[in-house]
Amino acid sequence: MLMKPVLCFIMLSLLTLSCSSTDAILKRFRGQSIVAGTAGGFSGLTEGYRLDTEGKIHRFHGRLDQRSESLAAQVDKSDAAALFQRMDDIKFMSLSYNGAGNLNSFVELRSDTLLHRVRWAPGDSLAPKPVRDFYVDFMKFIEENTKQSTDSTKN
Repeated sequence: MLMKPVLCFIMLSLLTLSCSSTDAILKRFRGQSIVAGTAGGFSGLTEGYRLDTEGKIHRFHGRLDQRSESLAAQVDKSDAAALFQRMDDIKFMSLSYNGAGNLNSFVELRSDTLLHRVRWAPGDSLAPKPVRDFYVDFMKFIEENTKQSTDSTKN
């Protein structure tokens, strides 16, 4: 009999800790965005996605001087927090790499007063592996969530 209240208390405590953890992460990164994409090539186009701490995913494309941006999807803040936490876990701000190629992939952490970018050419094994892995996972996350958003607008 005593087990049910104890179990409920433990579950409620974990939920509260989880929410406060999400809130703390989002507060620490408030006003910042994770930006990832590709740039360069013959046409000089840039394309990619920007995720903010509110869970808004924006798609951007075009030349730097004529870049357009639109809302692509909205995700739960806890999902956004997990990605910001991962940037912290890989110590993104301490990683530095500015590889150059005709076409580059990049990951940025940015705000009005901050821009930290790591960029690399495809196949560049010298680029920090944690950033390359983050890029792959971030793009999978974006693909899954923008597909869901597109599918839900069709119904």
